[in-house]
Amino acid sequence: MTKFLRISNSYHLGRDNNNCYQLYNKVKGKSYVVTFKLYTILKLFYNEPNTIENVRNEFRKLNIEINDFLSFVRKDQFRDLLVEVVEVKDYSGFDNIFSCSDRKGPTLSRVDFFITKHCNLCCKHCFEGSAPTFKTKAISRKEINNLMEQLKIANIQTLKITGGEPFTHPNIKHVLKAVMDAHFETIILTNATLIDDESISMIKSANIQLGISLDGITSETHDYIRGKGAFDKTITVLHKLSKERIRFAITCSVTSKNWEQLTDIADFVFNKINAEVLYLNRIRPMGRARQSSVVMSDKENQELSMIMTNLKRIYKDKIVLSDDSKIVCKSNSDIIHCAAGNTLLAIDENFDVYPCVYGIGNSHYKIGNILVDGVGKVWESSQWDIFRGQTKLSDLLDCRDCTFNKTCIMKNCRLKPIFEGRSFYSSISYCNKNIDNV
Repeated sequence: MTKFLRISNSYHLGRDNNNCYQLYNKVKGKSYVVTFKLYTILKLFYNEPNTIENVRNEFRKLNIEINDFLSFVRKDQFRDLLVEVVEVKDYSGFDNIFSCSDRKGPTLSRVDFFITKHCNLCCKHCFEGSAPTFKTKAISRKEINNLMEQLKIANIQTLKITGGEPFTHPNIKHVLKAVMDAHFETIILTNATLIDDESISMIKSANIQLGISLDGITSETHDYIRGKGAFDKTITVLHKLSKERIRFAITCSVTSKNWEQLTDIADFVFNKINAEVLYLNRIRPMGRARQSSVVMSDKENQELSMIMTNLKRIYKDKIVLSDDSKIVCKSNSDIIHCAAGNTLLAIDENFDVYPCVYGIGNSHYKIGNILVDGVGKVWESSQWDIFRGQTKLSDLLDCRDCTFNKTCIMKNCRLKPIFEGRSFYSSISYCNKNIDNV
């Protein structure tokens, strides 16, 4: 009996902006570069089932053998790559095997889904200003399924669900169920206080990764930022996730109240709950942090640098300082280039499309609606041109004459200045030049 096979949902197959073809194992978080020939053959098993006999016969008509493909799928690390499909409906053969990710031009790799601005907490540093006072817009199962179909057409590698707090959304479990059959990986950013046992089971079944906020090793420090009782709830859930071996990373927003605890936080994160990565997020004076005392002083930042040096020595790449002022630009090009519009887009709870989360709600930067217009039309819009090479360093009012402009990565971010109430061509308030002039 002929076996119909398809690529397991644990794998994503696609092309990056450097025209490299990759097979990505979202369970292990590991990428493999493949040849165009191997990519083409694998594509025949990607969205629909196929048989090795059919594929071999089609390629033999072109005088091409597929022995290299057979050797590849028999390797130990790819034993789970192809799975048998028992019931096959409407087999379509070899038509329409290329998605919009195979087209020339920028490749959409990640979609950030800003599912709600509602949050059960009211954190002192939240740049979005999320809070319990915001209402949540209901999303139907049909809309969720239509979104999944658009993401399938785009063949994205990563869906990142954020907010607000995603687990306050009444339809979040419909979303968890919908991503179970997807090739793309799903990451949910959460404070973890509302994750129940049913959600944990669904997260595990769907191989969903979590990014969880932990801002202290004690309730005193964590709850100072996030509110009374948050620490105990988060810690309880973290232990459950660790027991279930669910993949998660921890994000610690480093503030004037918790920087002295970072060594203890790292020990807990890696040795007690087995997180994969610890992101140390340096708080910037944006959103509610503008009116808060959580932003660190220059002296505290110097202390943080020394602590980071010691932590990196112990944990190496498992600990990351998220600080755009410390990232050095490695390109000598005068073209302003951001991930927004090149590998990334963001959608809000209405499914309206924006370049990134910093543009959400700004009508000037709305680029269609993913359900109404479709991802293909949205991604081909000329509105992306200002993010795809049209903007030059000479256009940036504050950056073009700055002594840091060749090394500063922040010049490439055009929507943070907008978010701060500045212009598209202005600098970010906390860039090296502006800090030096204070």
